[in-house]
Amino acid sequence: MVCAVIYLGTALRRMLGVAEKKRPAPTATLAVPLPENDERQDYLRATLEYDDSGRLTARPFQTQDSSMFSRLAHADCLVVRAPHAPAAKAGSPVTIIPLGGGVIGV
Repeated sequence: MVCAVIYLGTALRRMLGVAEKKRPAPTATLAVPLPENDERQDYLRATLEYDDSGRLTARPFQTQDSSMFSRLAHADCLVVRAPHAPAAKAGSPVTIIPLGGGVIGV
């Protein structure tokens, strides 16, 4: 499902002749700290919420196993983690891929 979100939408738009709109990647503030990343780019399933100061925050689920469909069903976005990304503190900005129906939608 994550691969479909990342690749399929782009492929379908190209096949349909729909022009890609160049927009800056959406960001949110990390609600919890994250450990350093390994050698692969990761897409962490997360929920979105607004903190007390009105900032959009992303809270990745603790368990990210791809077989856990309920986590994906409850996710509002994917938090993008680059290969070998260092540990990130809560409050750090992160790039997100919004999923439809969440706080900000697609």
